[in-house]
Amino acid sequence: MTFLGRMTLAAIAVAALAAVSPAQAQHESKTIAKSGAFAIDHIKENGRFDRCAATLNSGPGMLRIALLKSGKFSISTPPAPAAKGVPLLMRFNLPNGVITYDALTNGQRAWASVDDNAIAGLQRAKGNLAIELGTKKYVWNIGNTPMNNVFTALESCATQP
Repeated sequence: MTFLGRMTLAAIAVAALAAVSPAQAQHESKTIAKSGAFAIDHIKENGRFDRCAATLNSGPGMLRIALLKSGKFSISTPPAPAAKGVPLLMRFNLPNGVITYDALTNGQRAWASVDDNAIAGLQRAKGNLAIELGTKKYVWNIGNTPMNNVFTALESCATQP
């Protein structure tokens, strides 16, 4: 290959890298602890702390309880079809009763921001954790995992750089 050909190829490669890199967010997730059946993940976006997540199972069936950098909690589940014009609701069947939140979905996951009432109920949950999303019901076996320990691990994770 000629010098001019190598220079042209190098220029194309640099342009391709420049075009792809800034547009894609850099996502980094690292499991830093375990709490019962949950993996505690420290998650960075673009090199900065974004959230910690307690993850149960993996893949499309995962339950994820996230502590966001804002200090708020979010729960994500597998998706459920959202009927047009009907709000998607996420219902938690917890020791302190049934609690309902508005949910969002992108077709791959569904999530809801939750308040202290849900967190208090989740901390006391044992055995099976049931969440209804629209017309679907998901149940995760958490066994004897002390959920208050899961939330303590999330709070500890959020102090990591």
